[in-house]
This record gives sequence, structure tokens and C-alpha cells, in this order.
Amino acid sequence: MDNGARHGWPQIEPLPLADVLAWRNALDIGTQQVAKLPTVKALFSLLHISRMDQTEPTAVLWLAQCLESLFSVPTALSFNYLTSRVPMLLGPPPDEKRFRRVLREFVGARNAFAHGGADVTHPLNHDGLDDPVLNAWERWMAPSDFASSIVIAALQRLVLNGWKSANWREGIEPGA
Repeated sequence: MDNGARHGWPQIEPLPLADVLAWRNALDIGTQQVAKLPTVKALFSLLHISRMDQTEPTAVLWLAQCLESLFSVPTALSFNYLTSRVPMLLGPPPDEKRFRRVLREFVGARNAFAHGGADVTHPLNHDGLDDPVLNAWERWMAPSDFASSIVIAALQRLVLNGWKSANWREGIEPGA
């Protein structure tokens, strides 16, 4: 799989547990059942993913929810918003073309699944019985792995900065 961790970007490293717990406590989640902050939406979405089989394609939708929440992307996932905002928070990717390609694959996988264009495997599928199952998995798993690394790195950045969430603004300036 072509994921961020293998290429060193985005950078993900273990954080001190005390820092993470202090940050989580500052979110004041308590017994909240419905997320009130975008960051909490992302955390709850990750909990949904953690309860799924790794080959479950609906994880793509939960990951999209994470990205849309953390980067304040409009409801319809926008490739342009993510390609400009992710580097603002995580720093520039060392390979811009690869970053854009894999992110576009993730957005494509999300859109295909959300709008009925994805391959749908039998719930009791077995990759040993049918090679196309592996192909179907690869179309959403590899880009999802990269998207996961962006989500984790973004959450780590929030922890390190002591931010509950990030506010994003687009601007315009007069031209010459």
C-alpha cells in the first residue's frame, strides 16, 4: 500500500500520554453522545472505524467525515480544500504530486462509495476465492491508509498546539 507512513509524511510519532489526556479532557466530552466540536466528530468517527473489519469500505465515509471535520471542508468533500489546508497544518509534503494523486484516489473512493459507483463485495467475501476482491479492497484501502495518516497527524498537531480545533479562513486580496 502507498501510505504516508512509509514515505515519512505526514510525520506521526508517539505523544506523551499525559499530554494527550490533558488535551482530551480539555475537549470536555464527558458523556456526550452527539459531537459538538469538529474535533470530537473526528474522534467519534475514528471510534466507528475501530469497530470495523479492516476491509470494510464504509470506513472511507468515516475517514471523509474526519477530514471534513478537522479541515472544515464543506459537506461534499472538496479535493481543493484539502490540498490547500492539509499542508497548512502538517507542512508541505515532500512529494506534492504523490500527495495530490493519493488524496485524489481517496476522494474518488469516497465519492464512488457514497454515490453507488464502488465495487461492492459479498459480505462473506474471501480473497482466496476471487482475485477481484483484492482489487476492490485495494481501491479503497490504500488511499484510506494515507487519509488515516493525515487524520492522525492532524489530531497530533492539535494536541501539540493545545488547540481544541482549528478555524479555517479563505481570504482575498486586491490584485495589482
